[in-house]
Amino acid sequence: MKPADFIPFHRPSIGGSERQAVLDVLDSGWLTTGSRAQEFEQRFGAFVGSKHAVAVNSATAALHLALEGIGVGQDDEVIIPTYTFAASGETVLYQRARPVLVDVAADSLGADPAAVGAAVTERTKAVEVVHIGGLPADLAGIQASVQEAARGLGIAAPPLVEDAAHAFPSPMPSSDGRFAGTVGRAGAFSFYATKTITTGEGGMLVTDDDDLAARARTMRLHGISHDAWKRYSAAGNWFYEI
Repeated sequence: MKPADFIPFHRPSIGGSERQAVLDVLDSGWLTTGSRAQEFEQRFGAFVGSKHAVAVNSATAALHLALEGIGVGQDDEVIIPTYTFAASGETVLYQRARPVLVDVAADSLGADPAAVGAAVTERTKAVEVVHIGGLPADLAGIQASVQEAARGLGIAAPPLVEDAAHAFPSPMPSSDGRFAGTVGRAGAFSFYATKTITTGEGGMLVTDDDDLAARARTMRLHGISHDAWKRYSAAGNWFYEI
């Protein structure tokens, strides 16, 4: 096949403003966790309506940080849908927990609420809800099913973690204008090359939980208490804890 015959699956739309933004970062000398990254976090969080937005290197990392921040650990269970990307199961296994697969609903392609409720046990630590192809899963139905199952077991309802890698910016139906990824305890977005906005690679964790956000900001940098901006800017210092 000649290069001229190749039809790409997807070609990102990159214009002059995007090129200039990259050059501005290169010229600034701040290639990571600098002021532009912080601006991106602030603007993204404001757009989707989340209190906190934490930039990371992938949606997989965002999911991993969310589960770690919630406290998922060895022998816990995390419910995930059968129709998803490998990251849903991988991030559960990273925490030495067990992924519990449930069927999906034909209308949304997200996890079937009844199947999720039936899978809840005393060991369920979280429920990963995946939004497919920009179509929001039935979060209201899933939440209701999880809460009913938890009441029957006499336990607190496990939190929802949203995989919104496919769903920026997808408004949730009947949720006061909220976006997919912002309804659960935490949401994960992807900026991979095929997504609606891209950084080449990249992701974002969003949450309204102050403690979860603080934990994610620390753990995204190996548990180091100061990011590069805090260590190397004029007001910073090189002392940090892990």
